[in-house]
Parts: sequence; structure tokens; C-alpha cells
Amino acid sequence: MPRPPVGLLGVGLLAAALVALAFLRDFWPVFAAHLVLGCGAGLMFIVAETALNAAAAPERRGRIMGVYTAASALGLVLGPPMIALMPDRPAALLLGCAAIALMALIPFAAVRLRVSRAVAPGSARHILPAIAGFPLAFGFLFIASMVDAVAISLMPVIMLDRGFDVSQAALLAIMGR
Repeated sequence: MPRPPVGLLGVGLLAAALVALAFLRDFWPVFAAHLVLGCGAGLMFIVAETALNAAAAPERRGRIMGVYTAASALGLVLGPPMIALMPDRPAALLLGCAAIALMALIPFAAVRLRVSRAVAPGSARHILPAIAGFPLAFGFLFIASMVDAVAISLMPVIMLDRGFDVSQAALLAIMGR
């Protein structure tokens, strides 16, 4: 039986943890689900970076990793505002994040496409050829960054809203990632 790609495992862990977090109420199961969430997000970041390093021509790796950093930053910046558009109920918010995490499956459609190892030269501001050349990695990265930003910034607030004390919420913020 073929093994699923590591990226699929990352997406699955991330989405499953978010769904679990929407319904769990006791601290230790929430803590465990938050750890699983961190593992899923971590796998997604590792897959994206590895794919970029393996696929990029050696003379273009610096440029590609610069675009990687920009895509990650964009996801971290756009994640919280996107979530702010969702309902102000923790369960709905976490389920919405799970749906966003599942969007990371979309870049898998590009896996079978051959891409050029050389990104066309141009100014540093022309990043679209790099993103078009490696859509799987950048799609993964952007979505993982968005969900990761939400998990980092909102999980302690959600836990306080659910009645956990400040030390438990802080422990989640520090140790759960």
C-alpha cells in the first residue's frame, strides 16, 4: 500500500487538531490537540521548504528562499484579519480554520505538473514566476502561515473564553507549539 505524502499528513494533523480543539473542554486533551496542531503546521512548513530547496536550481535558491520568507510573512499577516471576518464563537472559528487548513490540499493538484528548475531572471519585485514555478510549496506555506498565526495569537484567548485560567492559557501559548 503506498504511503501518503508527508504534506498530506501535515494537512490532516492540522485540520484534525483544529476540529478537536473546537469541541474539547478539558485542559490536557486541549494541550495534546494543540501539540498535534503544531506538528501538522510544522510538517507543512518542512514540506514547503524541502520542496523549494529540492526543485530550485542552485543559482536560484537564494531568490526562492526570499520568496518563501515573503509568502510566510504574508500568511502570518493575513491570517488574523481573515479570521476576524468569521463568527465570534470559538467553535465556529476553529472549524473555519480547519476548513482553511484543508485548502492546503488544493496545491496537491500541481504536484504532477513539471516545473522548470530555473526561475526566470528579473527584478526582486517579480516574484510571480517563482510562485508559478512552485505552486505546491508556496500554497502550502501561505495556508500554513495563516493558520499558524491564528493558532499562536488566538488560542490563549479562546482558552480564557472557555474558562481556563491565565496560567493554563499561557502554558498553551508557550508549550503547545
